[in-house]
Amino acid sequence: MTTRIDQDLSKRINKLTEKINKLSKRVNKRYTKLEEMELRQTLRDLCFNRGFEADRGFIARGKPAVDVIITGRKTVALVEIAMRGGSKDIRQLLMASKAYEEIYNVKPNILFLLCVKEPDELTVKRAEKRGVIVTMRPGEIVRTMEKIEKSS
Repeated sequence: MTTRIDQDLSKRINKLTEKINKLSKRVNKRYTKLEEMELRQTLRDLCFNRGFEADRGFIARGKPAVDVIITGRKTVALVEIAMRGGSKDIRQLLMASKAYEEIYNVKPNILFLLCVKEPDELTVKRAEKRGVIVTMRPGEIVRTMEKIEKSS
């Protein structure tokens, strides 16, 4: 009798554990999305205050997109926002850059991977190797854009 009750309780505990784990994953995904939205808004505000336009990263139907496209008088930057960043995000930026150039006949001056949390060293090295700047600071993006504007 006790064994049967123990087995039943064990099954119920396992089911509850599964449900809690699924719920936890959902909460983490929403937290990540909120963090990314906050970074995007901070970046937009900084851009606006410094005379840059920050727009949605849509390039064209059926083409890869990024999170934000920043334009100045002489510069274009593509920004991908990610929790920690990885190879997938770097590839996304590179494909979007190629698509942007095909559609608008303008090669983006610079590509940024804006991370919510500190990325691992391998991601940073891979990004740098491909000309992508990895940062956790939206202000760094705007300052870099200003430098490019002045030097162009």
